[in-house]
Amino acid sequence: MKSFRPILIAATLLVALAGCSVHANLTVPASEVATQAAKLLQKQVKSKTAPGIDCGKGQVDLVVGTTVDCTLTDPVDASKYDTVITVTKVKGTDYSIHVKVADSAKGDSAVPTVPAAQIDQLAADAIEQSSGARPTIDCGSQKLPIVQGNVFDCTATSTVTGDIYTATITVTTVNGDDFHIDTQIGDAPIN
Repeated sequence: MKSFRPILIAATLLVALAGCSVHANLTVPASEVATQAAKLLQKQVKSKTAPGIDCGKGQVDLVVGTTVDCTLTDPVDASKYDTVITVTKVKGTDYSIHVKVADSAKGDSAVPTVPAAQIDQLAADAIEQSSGARPTIDCGSQKLPIVQGNVFDCTATSTVTGDIYTATITVTTVNGDDFHIDTQIGDAPIN
């Protein structure tokens, strides 16, 4: 004798599922969103190095308004900032984001900074003292964090020939407000 019970259960399950609708959002790995945010910030601040951004290991729903809490690590001084990434536009698998970085580092690490002009002056003084020729050093216009081991990519312009060289300036020691730098000038002009 055949049993109709399995057929009845299957029919009941199909009827029950027919009354339900399931919505699934497209998702992307949080690491992909973090990479996109890092590239966006690097482009906005015109930096040679992208910040490190960690948004965890989960998935991010591609739904306008979705927010992801992340941590940004500054590539210059390694200070960490709370960062919120918001999905602002979605079209299929393409999406746009907005990145908001906290104004101060976690724990307000209070890394000492000096105007770039001060680094420019110190480097030019050191080169003049060792070579007799004083170049014009340009490390930009922002404040630079003084942390042992920090490297600043600058330029050195010969006041004699006008040639421009790379100038790599490294903070070698820091003791309170006192710090020392090492300056390396490229072998060939870059202009």
